[in-house]
Amino acid sequence: METLCYNATTMEEQTNPKKSFWKKWWVWVIGVFILFGLIGSLSGSSSPDQSNTPPTQAVATQTPKPTEALQYTFDIPTLVGKNIDQIKTELQPYLTKSVEPNETQIKAGVKDWDASFKKDGKEVLINYSIATKRVNDFFISTDDKSGKTKDKKHLLELGNLMENDSRYRVEFVKVIIDPSAFTGVKVIPK
Repeated sequence: METLCYNATTMEEQTNPKKSFWKKWWVWVIGVFILFGLIGSLSGSSSPDQSNTPPTQAVATQTPKPTEALQYTFDIPTLVGKNIDQIKTELQPYLTKSVEPNETQIKAGVKDWDASFKKDGKEVLINYSIATKRVNDFFISTDDKSGKTKDKKHLLELGNLMENDSRYRVEFVKVIIDPSAFTGVKVIPK
């Protein structure tokens, strides 16, 4: 028979008092896991595509931005498929070279000729067949004062071009002494 103490507990309860909630080992283990989870979610290291920005900024960067209109000088895609006479009519104010080949040059075997157009300090050279008036290619030179550039995107923007358009092929013309730079872009209609 057990004897009761003055506070109504048994002898066994007095010799093995209950540990407080915070002194139990499993509470601390759970607390550590929760703490690591919070740190991981705040640092953004839980997935590689998240940045170290607060959640409100991450949502703001995911909203689509309005696309800016490209500032092109020559709209080459609208000229593809037109003959040189149609292009000259359209770009007449910008024509800088209006000399046509003479009979002697044609008899000497000249088959192709160039027309040059300059607008806002940028130039496009159009090579065409004398006999058919069909455009062979367009060449847009860089507007960089050095005469060369490494910025392919800017060269494409000058002519409102895309590299993978099905209507034409794009070739970047390399500088002979520096193949990492370009003098311009050549556009060949398909």
